[in-house]
Amino acid sequence: MEIEQDPAYQQMINGELYLESKPLVNLRNDVRTKLMEYNLIADNDQRNTKIKSLMKSVGNRFFVEPTIYFSYGVNITIGDHFYANHDVMLCDEGKITIGNDVKFGPKVGLYTPKHPMDQLFVVLKPKELPQLQSETMFGSEAAQVFFQE
Repeated sequence: MEIEQDPAYQQMINGELYLESKPLVNLRNDVRTKLMEYNLIADNDQRNTKIKSLMKSVGNRFFVEPTIYFSYGVNITIGDHFYANHDVMLCDEGKITIGNDVKFGPKVGLYTPKHPMDQLFVVLKPKELPQLQSETMFGSEAAQVFFQE
């Protein structure tokens, strides 16, 4: 199945709540593994050619310094004359379109995931609760958890 036909993919790019499907998990894991390998390639041309191959569409004169990270790649479109300095993060759970003649400085991040704006309500059975280590801290009102027997 093409990833674009996956219902969870459609929900994801539309900013709807979704559960990550097997095809999405497989794609994300595959892209992560390849990026870990490609970011270590010293030869600029070889590294950039491989990174471009993971994205939906990339124009002429594409250059990224190591390291670049993204989730899926299939949601990223980049125009001509693109440069990204070190440690760029493109969270492409939504579509990312970058035009022509764009340069990113170091540590630039584009974050497209939409999370619920209301407090998150989770229903868990006591046996399913995660075990937290001591000194674990969450910000105030991070989540409200209800227990159900």
